[in-house]
Amino acid sequence: MQVVIPAHNEANFVGALLEFLREEPEAQIIVVDNASSDETGSVARAAGARVIREETRGKGNAVLAGLMRCRPGPVFVCDADVSGIAPGTIGTLHRLARDRRAPVARLSIGRPPERSPVSALTAGPLLAAVGLPVLREPLGGLAMVDRDFVLDRHLPGGWGFDVALTVAALAARGEVPELPVAGVRHRRRELGDFYVEMAEEVVVALLRARGLIDWAHEDCALCGRLESGATPRRIAS
Repeated sequence: MQVVIPAHNEANFVGALLEFLREEPEAQIIVVDNASSDETGSVARAAGARVIREETRGKGNAVLAGLMRCRPGPVFVCDADVSGIAPGTIGTLHRLARDRRAPVARLSIGRPPERSPVSALTAGPLLAAVGLPVLREPLGGLAMVDRDFVLDRHLPGGWGFDVALTVAALAARGEVPELPVAGVRHRRRELGDFYVEMAEEVVVALLRARGLIDWAHEDCALCGRLESGATPRRIAS
């Protein structure tokens, strides 16, 4: 099983997640230290993960940096600040994605609106408004993805990455399967500038993905790789 964990200043959380993931059969774990100013990289390395450094901030940039180091095939992408994933859950999600031939499948962790305000108040209503299925986790950070499906697409490097990936998967397969699970917890964040910035990027990314507003690809994670001379689908050493 291949795992990519994008992590920015998650030294207080990533160690516990890695302790759990080490128990997964043959787990090959990459932590992408996304321009952290704390000890995220050191903690992850001490816990046995392969650590790479990605200096360009943003969820999409970090995920692509990790996927470029993976083999073709399914990869579990996991936020660094989660806990409570039950044993066997990742394998069940993998089988769900395989059986549905879905390039993206997500865990649905049952967060109430106050714990996921951008999903509940921004992404969900927007998906409905543009004629797409409303998902429980349109921005979910716990997903089984097909590595080459992601690397072949122009997706935002920041917070708009997940919703743009959702739209791309819906366009390709008509669904993003979700596996409901209980007991998974995210770090609690106060409602403030973090959510405002995320909501703004999600709105723009979704409208761009549907072709409703123009996009010059100025924040495209794929274009950033190509401009730097990287070949996204090559397996890097």
